[in-house]
Amino acid sequence: LVEYGFEQFVTEPKMFMKDLPNGGRCEFMLYIDDILGISNSSSFIEKFYEDLNKFTTCKNQGEIVSTLGIELEHSSTSVSLSQQTQIEKLLHRHAMEDCSGRDMPIPPSFSLRDALEAEPLNGSQKQVFQSLVGSFLYIARNTRPDIGYATWLLACAMAKPTAPCLKAAFYLLRYLKKTKNLKLTYKFSS
Repeated sequence: LVEYGFEQFVTEPKMFMKDLPNGGRCEFMLYIDDILGISNSSSFIEKFYEDLNKFTTCKNQGEIVSTLGIELEHSSTSVSLSQQTQIEKLLHRHAMEDCSGRDMPIPPSFSLRDALEAEPLNGSQKQVFQSLVGSFLYIARNTRPDIGYATWLLACAMAKPTAPCLKAAFYLLRYLKKTKNLKLTYKFSS
C-alpha cells in the first residue's frame, strides 16, 4: 500500500489514507478480508478496485448503509449514525420489547456507593449484568454519548455487581427502548 502512496495512520494501524490530485482524498480501513473506505473521487474508486482485482476478487458494494452494527444514513448535507437494530436485538435478548420506556438513562436516586454496599449478585445474574454493560459500552462508544455517564457508573460495578446495579442496568435498557430512534448526526460544512 505504501508503494501506491497510502500512509498508515499512527494511532490506527488498520487505517490508511491518501491525498489525491485536485484536493481529493481516500481513507479506508483494512479488515481481514474486507475494506471499508470513503473517497470524494469516483474515478479513484474505480481505479482502486481495478488495481485490487489484479491480486484478488473484489467488488464495490456501493454506499455503506450498515457496518459493525452501526446503521448509516446519508444525505447531501449530513451523515447520521444509529444503532436502532442493535438496541432492538438487545431488548429482544432480555424479553423487553414491550417494556415501558424511561426519560432518563439512570434513576435520579441511584447512588453507586449505596448500590455497591448491597449483596453481590449470583453467577448467572452477574453474567446478565456484565453482558448488558458490555452492550451499553459498545452503543455509547459508537452512537450514543447520551448514555456515557450512566454506562460508566454501571461499569464501575463490573467486578461485584449487586441487585441495585442490575436494576439500574435494566432502567438504562428501558431508556434505550424509548430513545432507540435517536441518531448521531454529523453535518457537512464547506
